[in-house]
Amino acid sequence: MKKTKDQLIAMVDSVMKSSACMVDFDALMGPLEKEFTGVDIGKLIFDPPSGKRMKAEEIVDEALRVGGESVSDHE
Repeated sequence: MKKTKDQLIAMVDSVMKSSACMVDFDALMGPLEKEFTGVDIGKLIFDPPSGKRMKAEEIVDEALRVGGESVSDHE
Protein backbone atom coordinates (compact mmCIF):
# COMPACT_ATOMS: atom_id res chain seq x y z
CA MET A 1 0.00 0.00 0.00
CA LYS A 2 1.38 3.38 -1.00
CA LYS A 3 2.06 5.93 1.68
CA THR A 4 0.46 9.37 1.70
CA LYS A 5 2.60 12.35 0.83
CA ASP A 6 2.54 13.43 4.49
CA GLN A 7 3.77 9.99 5.56
CA LEU A 8 6.58 10.12 2.99
CA ILE A 9 7.59 13.59 4.18
CA ALA A 10 7.68 12.32 7.78
CA MET A 11 9.87 9.38 6.71
CA VAL A 12 12.33 11.65 4.88
CA ASP A 13 12.35 14.08 7.81
CA SER A 14 13.18 11.23 10.17
CA VAL A 15 16.19 10.25 8.06
CA MET A 16 17.37 13.85 7.85
CA LYS A 17 17.20 14.32 11.62
CA SER A 18 18.93 11.05 12.50
CA SER A 19 22.57 10.74 13.40
CA ALA A 20 24.48 8.06 11.49
CA CYS A 21 26.19 6.90 14.66
CA MET A 22 22.92 6.55 16.55
CA VAL A 23 20.64 4.63 14.18
CA ASP A 24 20.60 1.91 11.58
CA PHE A 25 20.25 3.90 8.35
CA ASP A 26 19.36 0.77 6.40
CA ALA A 27 16.27 0.42 8.57
CA LEU A 28 15.29 4.02 7.79
CA MET A 29 16.29 4.07 4.13
CA GLY A 30 14.89 0.65 3.15
CA PRO A 31 11.22 1.65 3.36
CA LEU A 32 11.91 4.91 1.51
CA GLU A 33 13.74 3.08 -1.26
CA LYS A 34 10.75 0.75 -1.64
CA GLU A 35 8.41 3.73 -1.97
CA PHE A 36 10.65 5.51 -4.48
CA THR A 37 11.74 2.79 -6.86
CA GLY A 38 13.92 4.12 -9.64
CA VAL A 39 14.92 7.19 -7.63
CA ASP A 40 18.14 7.58 -5.65
CA ILE A 41 16.35 8.95 -2.60
CA GLY A 42 19.55 8.88 -0.55
CA LYS A 43 21.25 11.16 -3.08
CA LEU A 44 18.32 13.59 -2.96
CA ILE A 45 18.53 13.70 0.83
CA PHE A 46 22.30 13.86 1.30
CA ASP A 47 23.63 15.22 -2.01
CA PRO A 48 20.85 17.16 -3.77
CA PRO A 49 21.43 18.18 -7.40
CA SER A 50 21.33 21.89 -6.52
CA GLY A 51 24.02 21.43 -3.88
CA LYS A 52 21.71 23.11 -1.37
CA ARG A 53 20.01 21.25 1.44
CA MET A 54 16.38 20.62 0.62
CA LYS A 55 13.40 20.41 2.96
CA ALA A 56 11.75 17.00 3.37
CA GLU A 57 8.71 18.13 1.36
CA GLU A 58 10.93 19.32 -1.50
CA ILE A 59 12.74 15.97 -1.53
CA VAL A 60 9.47 14.05 -1.70
CA ASP A 61 8.14 16.33 -4.45
CA GLU A 62 11.33 15.87 -6.49
CA ALA A 63 11.35 12.10 -5.95
CA LEU A 64 7.73 11.87 -7.09
CA ARG A 65 8.46 14.07 -10.11
CA VAL A 66 11.56 12.11 -11.14
CA GLY A 67 10.17 8.68 -10.37
CA GLY A 68 6.69 9.30 -11.70
CA GLU A 69 5.28 7.39 -8.74
CA SER A 70 1.95 8.17 -7.22
CA VAL A 71 1.01 8.41 -3.58
CA SER A 72 -2.09 7.30 -1.76
CA ASP A 73 -5.14 9.49 -2.28
CA HIS A 74 -5.61 9.70 1.48
CA GLU A 75 -3.38 12.65 2.37
